[in-house]
Amino acid sequence: MEKHIILNIIQKSASYLTSLVTNWGNATVTQMNGSYFYGIGESIGSEYWGEQSYAQYLKNFIEIPELNAIINYRAQCESNAKFEIVSKETGKPVKNNEPIIRILRRPNWFQGQKEFWIQSSLFRHIYGNEYLYFLTPLGMGTNFKGLYTLPPDMVYITCKTKKFFLEASMPDDIKYYFRYRNEADRQELNIKDIIHLNDNRVIFKADDSNMVNTRTNYLYGTSKQASLTPVLENLRIAHEARGTLRQLPVGILSNNSNDITTGRSVSMDEKEKENLQAQLSKYGVSQSKRRLIITNMNLKLNANPVNIRNLMLYEENEEGAKAICRAYSVPFELVDKNSTYENRVQAERGLYQNTIIPYVNEKVSAINMFLDPDGNKSWELKASFDHLAIFSEDIEKRAITLNTLVTALNSALEVGAITIQDYKIELAKFNIGTK
Repeated sequence: MEKHIILNIIQKSASYLTSLVTNWGNATVTQMNGSYFYGIGESIGSEYWGEQSYAQYLKNFIEIPELNAIINYRAQCESNAKFEIVSKETGKPVKNNEPIIRILRRPNWFQGQKEFWIQSSLFRHIYGNEYLYFLTPLGMGTNFKGLYTLPPDMVYITCKTKKFFLEASMPDDIKYYFRYRNEADRQELNIKDIIHLNDNRVIFKADDSNMVNTRTNYLYGTSKQASLTPVLENLRIAHEARGTLRQLPVGILSNNSNDITTGRSVSMDEKEKENLQAQLSKYGVSQSKRRLIITNMNLKLNANPVNIRNLMLYEENEEGAKAICRAYSVPFELVDKNSTYENRVQAERGLYQNTIIPYVNEKVSAINMFLDPDGNKSWELKASFDHLAIFSEDIEKRAITLNTLVTALNSALEVGAITIQDYKIELAKFNIGTK
């Protein structure tokens, strides 16, 4: 009964939904208030991966709180990385005047290090692509003047070589463009100044148009949101449905008096209804409203039968959040209000070890290859998270264990029970003296 009522509300409320059915490729897609819905199991045409999907990805991030919170949480965690230059031989920090150090600390004129890495991570998690652009004056090598993260919805890649993915080296005709508004604003970027990181590079469609306006040429990554499309739209509907239901009348107020001669209930005329509505508007729970209703009218209140909780809209939010957490490799315990402190601590440690650190190391590896393509430099960039509180307990335990081990090894070495080689082997188990 209640589910039929809510479906009826959704279908008939003109202010809530405006439906326009169009065809994208082989899929039937319904547009509702700027959001796009497609039938589960139907195939999607190539247009879906172009302009409209990128606009929808950003719209989802801004409007769906569960997606926004989880992506923001990941980006914040990733920005906690501590960057330093270390020796390739010893792994220890080295003092270096290379421009990369200054750029990492102050990427550009309007962003600090943390803000920059948060924004860059957000771009990748929203769109599936991340573009790091090093501003390098012409002919000045690695004398960087700035580091920027380019909005993925404004970057386009073209390639005339059909089977570029089978070439031994990158074809010369692969070009990166930054397009602000339209084709006339398109500016070619120096590909040697760009690091392109992406997720799920699996979409490919051969095209004779150089693939300027679609992102299906296998050089692009695919947003994780693509697999979450039904989940995200269900969340959108759940939020909007709750807002719509809260605006429904609390009930129907009718005259409970009966006609003396006929015994039938007496209907109120329009003037009586208007007067009653005007009087009731003076009552409420705010300070300016009256608390008690005093009347000599015989009235009956028939409560609205729709119960929001029975529609399980809150359960839909929770299931949707779990699906987003799985897609972005974030433990649900970190966003679950019922999670215990201990569970949250363990979940956060697992998030860093299984998700954040591998992700940041991938980015650092790409930067190292960009800065030193031939591997000739004696140093490299390194990211660490040891300074975070969640790892302090592990570090303390390691220090105690190592101290106990060294004391025992010194005693054994002193009496000749072990050799210096045995000593080194034991230390190597703690990753000490391995280089």
